[in-house]
Amino acid sequence: MKSPLSSFGPNLQYILTEMCNRVGAEPEAVDFGQHEWFYAHSWTMKEDEAFIEWVADYLYTHAKARREIMSFPRKSKAYCKKTAQALSLFCSWRITKEQEDNG
Repeated sequence: MKSPLSSFGPNLQYILTEMCNRVGAEPEAVDFGQHEWFYAHSWTMKEDEAFIEWVADYLYTHAKARREIMSFPRKSKAYCKKTAQALSLFCSWRITKEQEDNG
């Protein structure tokens, strides 16, 4: 059986696997071809921001990832972060409101 991740390049596969791992999802169980796959799991704004930072660092340190994912691959921290933000906006879990600690 063909893996749901196999239609993506190796670096995007790595990023999507990390995204799944951060919410405890099995990457092979997520059907990325489904229209609303991103509703399967959720995370907080804080978790999303941490993921964006991770993706930006990954892009900055991996030239092949930049060439695979970025329209205009440049080794610029700011540009890598903008790309990570766009990736998060269009290809990540839905964001839920953080629960307040009423201590």
